[in-house]
Amino acid sequence: MNVLIIDDDDEDKELFCEALQIVAPTFNCLTASSCQSAITLLSNTKAIPQFIFIDMHINGVSGIECLKSIKTLEDIHKATIIMYTGVMSPADRDECIALGANEILIKPTSFNLLGRALDLIVNAGNKDDQ
Repeated sequence: MNVLIIDDDDEDKELFCEALQIVAPTFNCLTASSCQSAITLLSNTKAIPQFIFIDMHINGVSGIECLKSIKTLEDIHKATIIMYTGVMSPADRDECIALGANEILIKPTSFNLLGRALDLIVNAGNKDDQ
């Protein structure tokens, strides 16, 4: 299974992928540094990632605009989309949910907390099967 991280901060992408490998080692971590590169990647793949994390503050386009663009892609409804940021206003949260984001994640303040948050998100369905 694949997870896509859309973030222009290379360090954040690296931390997400490292934490993901600890909590869900069978997942492949794909990354994109811009919304356009994410759209290109998603348009050229047959396997839509199970989870897509979109940073709210991507250079060149807001996370909300990126979400709008991604939601137009074929088969994207198969993915769980999580918007993430350091701080989010209630209005932005409501807009993200209205546009089709499944979850909102406030960036955790430590690697361990990030791992716990990712574990709750990506392994939620799998724990019911055990």
